[in-house]
Amino acid sequence: MNKAPKKMAGPSTPTEPQKHRRKRLVNEILDQACSKKIPLIMDNTEISSSWPGTFKSRNDTSIIIEIQLNEVRALLPAGAVCSVALNYNSQPHIFLSSVKQSTLIADNLVEMHIFLPDSIEGAGQRSLYRVPVVKAVGVIIALSPKPDVWLKGELQDINREGARIVLTSDEFEKIAMGDETYLSLSLGDVSLTLAADVRHTDTRTCAVGLHFLLAADEKVDRDLRSIIREVESFYIRQVQRLN
Repeated sequence: MNKAPKKMAGPSTPTEPQKHRRKRLVNEILDQACSKKIPLIMDNTEISSSWPGTFKSRNDTSIIIEIQLNEVRALLPAGAVCSVALNYNSQPHIFLSSVKQSTLIADNLVEMHIFLPDSIEGAGQRSLYRVPVVKAVGVIIALSPKPDVWLKGELQDINREGARIVLTSDEFEKIAMGDETYLSLSLGDVSLTLAADVRHTDTRTCAVGLHFLLAADEKVDRDLRSIIREVESFYIRQVQRLN
């Protein structure tokens, strides 16, 4: 008895390329943000400040937002990197961008054009860039460029691969590109010390970019993740208050 021939499976529908999905999500979020004038928080870690603002409009290449100046009355120059956080569908989202132009339109109000981002991520998925550190979270740090020398600084942003800190001008002079250092981090009852090398220095802001040299130490890795989670949770709570 001849068996009935097996049915050939039809060609599977190819999934939409990931970059197209990202672009569609970017357009969807920004269209809603601009049409509803959704509030936002913009951060710039180079000058260690955050500003509240509102989405205004967008086109194919840029977004127009209005920023309320606070005690830091600064117009970010063209090319300055910033992160923008907003609530979308009751969930915090964030994206990276850079400034196209900024104009003071009132005593404490800036109209800013920023470039359209490649992607917008949920706050818990921000693995590609560092979490902005809000001063009020209370992270205590010290940087050691050589034995028995510890420099006090301010943590600007962090992820599992590195961090940016700002030093005083005098202490900044004690650091050079390529230096192998130790970074001490403390938050609440969690403290750790990490080896790190200096990958970037900024003479304008006395900022130092560090790359962590992670050892095979599970406790250090666990404590680092604990501090990053708390820093991010504190930041997310700020974003959630926008509504």
